[in-house]
Amino acid sequence: MTTASTNSSPLFARLTRSKKNGFTPKSLRVRLTGSLHRQNEKKIQDFTAEDVGVIMGSIITDTLEKAKTAMAGEAGAKVAQLEQDTRTVSKDDRITTDYGVRQGDTDNWLGVHTDDQTGPLLLEDSAAREKIHRFDHERIPERVVHARGAGAFGTFRLHKSAEDVTMAKVLTDTSRETPIFVRFSTVQGSRGSADTVRDVRGFAVKMYTQEGNWDIVGNNMPVFFIQDSIKFPDLIHSVKPEPQN
Repeated sequence: MTTASTNSSPLFARLTRSKKNGFTPKSLRVRLTGSLHRQNEKKIQDFTAEDVGVIMGSIITDTLEKAKTAMAGEAGAKVAQLEQDTRTVSKDDRITTDYGVRQGDTDNWLGVHTDDQTGPLLLEDSAAREKIHRFDHERIPERVVHARGAGAFGTFRLHKSAEDVTMAKVLTDTSRETPIFVRFSTVQGSRGSADTVRDVRGFAVKMYTQEGNWDIVGNNMPVFFIQDSIKFPDLIHSVKPEPQN
């Protein structure tokens, strides 16, 4: 009796440990269907116990997968719907610009840096400017950040001059009274979200000084649009996806 190779067809490549599946008697044979017989191009009498274990393991695995999908019901249908808008990205895939130019790096803005110092970002990086331009012009209600928050107007009065560290009049002139607005908000939540959920917290301070408006903004997260501006659109898109997908 001849022994068939376990890699002669996809069925034989599914399982190789036949002893653990209980197919140990050498006299065990299986009656294959016509299609299975033709697929493996083997005669029934040439199948060994190891071949039977591999084939039966493959059949059991396929049956369990089909049963799992059937039992999932609506959940399985939802997964199938999500797969329509899902793409597995490989190392060969590249993001392109509007002109079809493939981008090798979409996480770092062209800048002037040294090994020990971080310099300014350059506007000569046209791909980065295009990415920010598209992000700034998005008008998707579900993607509006800081949709939930509270603020208050008031007056800023300086009690002690900070002229030793700054020349700004708003922080050196103690006789001034500067109108101010302060805002605290969440980032991911929509307009109907709760204030107590776990979310990124943001704040903003606007001082209406005599020299002009002074805006101070911040978030308690590591990626922000000051030095990580090219990564900021990806961060917001990850926490606030489009409603269609």
